[in-house]
Amino acid sequence: MHLSFLVILEVFFAFLIAYFSVPVLIRKVKQRGFLAPDIYKPKHPKIPELGGLAIFIGYILPLLFVLPFIPYLDQYHLLAVIATVILVELIGIIDDIFAIRQSVKVILPLFAAIPLMVTEAGTSSMFFPLIGTVNFGIFYALILIPIGITAAANLTNMLAGFNGLEAGNGFIAVLTVAVAALLLGHMETVVILAPLLGALLAFLKYNWYPAKIFPGDCGTLLIGTVIASAVIVGNMELVGVLSLSLYIFNFLLFIFIVNKYSPKYKFGKVDSKGYIHPPAKEYFYSLYFLIAKYKKVKEKDIVKIILKLQLLVSLAVVLWVCSLVW
Repeated sequence: MHLSFLVILEVFFAFLIAYFSVPVLIRKVKQRGFLAPDIYKPKHPKIPELGGLAIFIGYILPLLFVLPFIPYLDQYHLLAVIATVILVELIGIIDDIFAIRQSVKVILPLFAAIPLMVTEAGTSSMFFPLIGTVNFGIFYALILIPIGITAAANLTNMLAGFNGLEAGNGFIAVLTVAVAALLLGHMETVVILAPLLGALLAFLKYNWYPAKIFPGDCGTLLIGTVIASAVIVGNMELVGVLSLSLYIFNFLLFIFIVNKYSPKYKFGKVDSKGYIHPPAKEYFYSLYFLIAKYKKVKEKDIVKIILKLQLLVSLAVVLWVCSLVW
């Protein structure tokens, strides 16, 4: 089969699988009591978690399906990506059910990167603006790959907590890297990312405001892991970093505020009319609280603003890639 047709099939079947999996998952999760309060609604309704399972199933099955039809691509590294994604998904599921300590959860993806490390995925040479190409040799596989997987997984896990934010922002970021990979001719990267586009789009139908299900850590960790794995295999690390720059800004903001104020509160507040307020005046330790500090917004408003910012970032990345190609 032609590769472009297989990519379209990946997106299509991922969408269908995730779309029809979510209602079943909602019912099963409710029966087992895996619910979490929707804290940015005035009445804090209880919403099913573990929605990332539907994203994972929608992602992994189409990817496994197309592997036999693309023997001319690097099967070794594609299987390593699948193994890494499965390991991170298990970490997310365990965390959603048993609530792993934050300090432990942050480092666990390091071990999930082992399949990519063992297979020496990617290329040890990386290009840096103003510096040029740097060859990291064996340190690329031993150090940069696990750091990349862990960083990306945690970045997408941090910019979360609002209806539609994780899936919507994740979809835009994944699409950005996929388009860049297509322009640069890195088809392994396109194949890795394509099913996640379909799965996220289907999940967004149920996760958009008002959400019927949350992705949980098994969803947020998955998004970052797939992006990182794809850019490692395609030797597109700079594209990946730029595409996640909004997530990186959110992380740096968190580090700055936590170090300066040592905030005692994790979550923001919502008033009776649905307007969001930071935990305290100076505790704007995330992008969404920074927005709420300077603008009167409700949950849906914050999500739309962040999605628009991500679109601007994505447009800039794609235009930069186009300038390289043309």
